[in-house]
Amino acid sequence: MTVVDLGFAPGSWSQVAIQATRPNGRVVGVDILPCRPPRGMSSIQGNFLSKAVQDELKIMLSDPKSGRPILGKHAFLDEQKNKESVDEIPENDSYVNLERAITTDHNNNTKIKDLGSSVQNHHFSVDIVLSDMCEIWPQTSGFWLRTINDPYIRMMNTSGNSLRDHAYSIDLCDAALMFALDTLKQNGKFVCKFYTGAEDRFLENRLKRAFKSVKREKPNATRSESREMYFVATGRNIQVTRQSVFGLSKGEK
Repeated sequence: MTVVDLGFAPGSWSQVAIQATRPNGRVVGVDILPCRPPRGMSSIQGNFLSKAVQDELKIMLSDPKSGRPILGKHAFLDEQKNKESVDEIPENDSYVNLERAITTDHNNNTKIKDLGSSVQNHHFSVDIVLSDMCEIWPQTSGFWLRTINDPYIRMMNTSGNSLRDHAYSIDLCDAALMFALDTLKQNGKFVCKFYTGAEDRFLENRLKRAFKSVKREKPNATRSESREMYFVATGRNIQVTRQSVFGLSKGEK
């Protein structure tokens, strides 16, 4: 089983997904915030609204072996034998720096186009797409580091303006839904968090075009006055395309 967690930081949903998919499943997360993923999953730090990030994620998912834990090695060694050991993580440039370089480097633009064309040739088999891309956990450190500050500034955080927050949450849900339509296999599942408002019924209608069952859920832990809710969609129909769901022509993507 393959689970994709969009906006996974700090990793609560991912931890549940890891437990549910063991031992042969894989969990892949994406978040604009720098966050070390829970043990047993792979992650990408990047802005999910960037096509380049989505293409990289799709290429990763297209390989059945990519992103899966390696049993008996590294993270899955016996904990008693590794109490004092620390997993080494290669120091790569942050996504923010990479994205800045891409926007100023013409050669990288060509590379991104090549990635996009290769993505279209892959077949995907994602079982569940989770989207929690609304709220942001409080920043408690790294205020001096732009790698951390920039994502906080750019993230679609709640502003206190109910109309703006609702509109942003629907935009993020639509982006997650488009990705789900491209990657979910037959009878796959999709869960997204949103803030209630005038536009959520249109999102619900879009979901009903692609899934057999669509339900609204409000967790018991959520405050009664909160407008935060979830759509839980099950039974993906792979015959339904993003063009038909969003009313796009064949040339639009």
